[in-house]
Amino acid sequence: MRAETTFDQAPHRPPTPTEGIAIAHGGAERALRIVTETEAPPRRIVLVASAGGHWLELCRLAEAFRDFDCQFVCTTEGQMAPIGDRPVLVVADGSRRRLLSLIGTATTMARLLRGFRPEIVVSTGAAPGAVALTVARCMGAHTIWIESISCRDAPSMSGRFVRRVADLFLTQWPHMAAKHPAMRYFGRVL
Repeated sequence: MRAETTFDQAPHRPPTPTEGIAIAHGGAERALRIVTETEAPPRRIVLVASAGGHWLELCRLAEAFRDFDCQFVCTTEGQMAPIGDRPVLVVADGSRRRLLSLIGTATTMARLLRGFRPEIVVSTGAAPGAVALTVARCMGAHTIWIESISCRDAPSMSGRFVRRVADLFLTQWPHMAAKHPAMRYFGRVL
């Protein structure tokens, strides 16, 4: 079984011999194609969301990540990972009103990301997700931000901050993608 993913940037690890063959035969393609064999370990991904609607949206996306080694992160205890065997890790929820908690969240995320070493970090929102993407980008991981469906008329505050560090910034509203060139629309989660 083969899973193929295309990125606009090179991965942050050397290719395996099998991947090297796929890369060498890529011809004039500028995108790097990574081919993962079944013997190879699954790619690592961290999925982060605040509790409530952000967490619900992230859980609705879980099936898309079934073939990955997933680590879910939330801001409340007692959450169950929708896929995989790993327990959901908990980070402090922060906001612009509680900047000290955001510093604690950044420290926790840096420790988590350094230990897990994901290739990709995905968030559906709020401040801890923005912190996670910022830290992940500094560590060389690919980053994906999925703006909440509640952000119909303008990006969220966290979204406005994270658009500078997100490799892919998705909206769930087609008119938002037309209005903001940094956003892309692939459909709705809810």
